[in-house]
Amino acid sequence: MIQTPLEEIISTVESMPPKSKWHFHMLTPDCVFNQEKEKHAFVLEANSKCLVFYSNEKQLETGQKLVRLLHGNKILEESNAEISQASEGNFLTDKAKECNEKKIIWHHHMLFPECSFNKDKGKWKIVLEVDGEKKVFEANYPAEPSSDLRVIELLLYKKNLQSLK
Repeated sequence: MIQTPLEEIISTVESMPPKSKWHFHMLTPDCVFNQEKEKHAFVLEANSKCLVFYSNEKQLETGQKLVRLLHGNKILEESNAEISQASEGNFLTDKAKECNEKKIIWHHHMLFPECSFNKDKGKWKIVLEVDGEKKVFEANYPAEPSSDLRVIELLLYKKNLQSLK
């Protein structure tokens, strides 16, 4: 990983041609993927390189901006009906909803098939980490899990934005 300013990560994404392959991660200090255990890490994987920015704070605004660039503007359009219907019986989305209701801190990772953090190369994976739990919750998918990811993103940003108020 190459340590770089956050502005360089943003400009790298904004200057990429359409349909380029890239993705990012927001790692908390206690995240299983974070090598720097005292800082938050904002990681960009693009064009066979990995850029990282370390800070004392979550980079929620940058995360929201990049998740829209990566998955489209609709990814964060709130729909409570969609949250309750689309995720019924899915253990990852159920766990995220339960954590929000109990005010337990959690975060997730969407691991693309070629992601450097993905130990199951070739498969899509969503990983959920919950504070106080020793294990991670994960699910593999044969194709991009857009609907599950959308629900989890909505739950995450809704929870985090409410905690900032």
